[in-house]
Amino acid sequence: MNIVCSTLPTDGTALSDTFALDDQYQNAMVEYVLYRCLSRDGRYGPGTSARKELLNNFRQVLGLEVQQAERIGPDKPGEGP
Repeated sequence: MNIVCSTLPTDGTALSDTFALDDQYQNAMVEYVLYRCLSRDGRYGPGTSARKELLNNFRQVLGLEVQQAERIGPDKPGEGP
């Protein structure tokens, strides 16, 4: 297992500051930034489906698997008292 960490991260104090990002993560960063911007837009922004799609695209670009939570209900066999 290799762990890569930055001991001296880039100091981001101004809007013009940049940070090093490997090209393979560029699309993921765009998806995440768009997701965060639209999430902050509140009730005037696009619906939750657009935000969810951006977040799922971000996870997919990084190769993360999204686990769906299985709903628990009274109609499922073997559940309940």
